[in-house]
Amino acid sequence: MTAALDRMLVLDYLIANEDRHLNDFGLLRNVDTLEWIGFAPIFDSGTSLGHNTATAQLGSYDAVCKPFKKTHGDQLKLVSDYSWIDFAKLDGIEDEIQELLSDERLQELIDEERKNVIITGITNRIHSCIFLP
Repeated sequence: MTAALDRMLVLDYLIANEDRHLNDFGLLRNVDTLEWIGFAPIFDSGTSLGHNTATAQLGSYDAVCKPFKKTHGDQLKLVSDYSWIDFAKLDGIEDEIQELLSDERLQELIDEERKNVIITGITNRIHSCIFLP
């Protein structure tokens, strides 16, 4: 189960999730045997990417976090193993994020400046993870 927590903590850091509280952990059981299967897929990540922060403040914004520590940097120190993630596979992710945020359905909600700030923030967080132990 530690691996699932590691993945959740890293994802929350990368997307600057501010609201991973103790009710956001799900566990799966077999309905017939009631045997524990493991962690549920990650859910309730909507309070992320500076969702309620003004664009001008996003560049210097340091998201608060829950549930184990007050900062994502301190929570990342709890991650026991990074071998599951190949950060090199995230090269070019900014192009994919740009494409996702450029969906015509989002045009009223997010302007180019905000897209660029979000992409820069994610890219910077990815690069800071690369140098973690």
